[in-house]
Amino acid sequence: MAGGGPRASPALRSSRTRRSRARIREPGGVLLDSVDLDATVARLRESGAEVDGPQDLPWGRRASFADPDGDSFILAAASPLR
Repeated sequence: MAGGGPRASPALRSSRTRRSRARIREPGGVLLDSVDLDATVARLRESGAEVDGPQDLPWGRRASFADPDGDSFILAAASPLR
């Protein structure tokens, strides 16, 4: 193909769009610890990720997001011990 390289078919582009908008499949996912949950969520949103949360819970805070393939990730920050 002259000057542009291979192009994705319309069906493949549509599939990628559907995956990038995949919602989080609760309750599974990879649990990631975050020292600064608000900063991590801000960086994810700046990169275009759709993030649910953060939510305040009895044990701390959490937020969740999915990668373009629909894999779920949970960010967690424990409350300081009192």
